[in-house]
Amino acid sequence: MRKIIKILALTFLVGLSYLSFGQNESNAKTAGINTSPAKKIDFGLRGGVGIANITGSKDADENRKFCLCPQLGVYTGFTLNEKLQLQPELKYVRKGYNYFFKNRTETKEKYRASYLDIPISLQYKTNESFFIKGGFYLGFLLGASHVINDHKNTSTDYLNGTTFGLCVGSGIQTKSGMDFGITIDKGLSAVYSNNYKKYNFQIMLSVGIKLNKIKK
Repeated sequence: MRKIIKILALTFLVGLSYLSFGQNESNAKTAGINTSPAKKIDFGLRGGVGIANITGSKDADENRKFCLCPQLGVYTGFTLNEKLQLQPELKYVRKGYNYFFKNRTETKEKYRASYLDIPISLQYKTNESFFIKGGFYLGFLLGASHVINDHKNTSTDYLNGTTFGLCVGSGIQTKSGMDFGITIDKGLSAVYSNNYKKYNFQIMLSVGIKLNKIKK
C-alpha cells in the first residue's frame, strides 16, 4: 500500500507541475509574449467500483460469483484533435471472485488480488458530452489474499506478477470537468503461473474529476 501511495503522489506532483506550467504560460500571454500553438493536456482523479470475476474458456463452475472491488487512480489526457484524446491512467485496482458450494460440507472461498494497473486508451468524443474509448492495460501484482473457509493464504507464488488485457468503455463528460463512465477489462494473460488458464474480467463504474486544463 505504501508503494501505491508513493506512486500516486508522484503522479499527482507531476500534474501540479503541469498546472504551474499552464499558469506561467497564461501569465506570459497576459504580458504579450507569444506562445506555441495550443494543445490541451488534462489531469485528474478517477475512482469507482468494479464487478470482478475470473473466467476461462473451460470454466463451467456456476458457483464462482462476481465480487465488488474498489479502484482509485489518476489520469492524464493528451488532446490530439477535437474528437480524439490519448489517455494514460495509473490506478490501484482490486480483482477477484467469491465462491460458495454446499453439499455434505459447506465451502466458502474468497479471493482478492491487488494490482497497479496502467491502462492506455484512445478516447473518441461523439459529441460534446458522450465518448467511447478503447485500448489496453498492463497490470503489476501488489499482493493477494485467498481464504477458504477459515484458512487464509497470502502467498503470491502461484500468481503471475504481471498481466495485460484489453479495455473498452464509454461515458459522459460534463462541462464542469466531471466524467461518469463504464469500462470492461478483459485479461489476455493468465492469472495463475501454472497451466491453469484463468483470466481477470471486470466491469468498472467510475467517476472522474478534471483538476486542470492546460494549453501547451
